[in-house]
Amino acid sequence: MPTSYRSQIAGPALQKYLHDHEDDDVRALVLKQKEINGVPSSVIAIQLSARRKAKSKLPSWYKTNAIIYPPATNLEQCSSEATAIFKTHIINTLVSTKKSAADLTGGFGVDTFYLSSVFERVHYVERDADLFEITRHNHEQLGASDIIHHCL
Repeated sequence: MPTSYRSQIAGPALQKYLHDHEDDDVRALVLKQKEINGVPSSVIAIQLSARRKAKSKLPSWYKTNAIIYPPATNLEQCSSEATAIFKTHIINTLVSTKKSAADLTGGFGVDTFYLSSVFERVHYVERDADLFEITRHNHEQLGASDIIHHCL
C-alpha cells in the first residue's frame, strides 16, 4: 500500500467509512466507485476484506480504532490472537528472565505485540518496508510502547 494512503486510511473519515460499510460487497464497491475520499476503491476493498477476517482472527485489532491492515497474504500468514496469547503463555512459564526478546520474522506483528506484554522490551524485525510501517503504526494504536522496530 502506498505510503500516501496510510494516513488517510487511519484518519477518522475513512475509519468511519470502513466501520459503516464493513459488510458491503467489495467487488461491487470496486466496480461502482473509482475512489473514496481520495483513496482508490481497490485499497478500501482490501481494508474491508481484512477487517472482516480480523473480526475473528484478531479481535483486539478489529476493536481498535485506526488500525491499518496489510495485504491478504500477510494477514493469512500471521498468528491468530489466540495462538499468540498461547505462545506467550508458554514462554512466560518457561523463561525466567524476561528482559529482552526478538521476533526476527515480525510480519504483521501479532506475536511481537503479545511478547511485549511479557518482556521488558521486544525487538520486531521485518524486511518488507510497507508491512513494517503498517505494523509500527498498529503497535502504536494498540498502545505497545516497549517494542523496538527494525526494518532490514
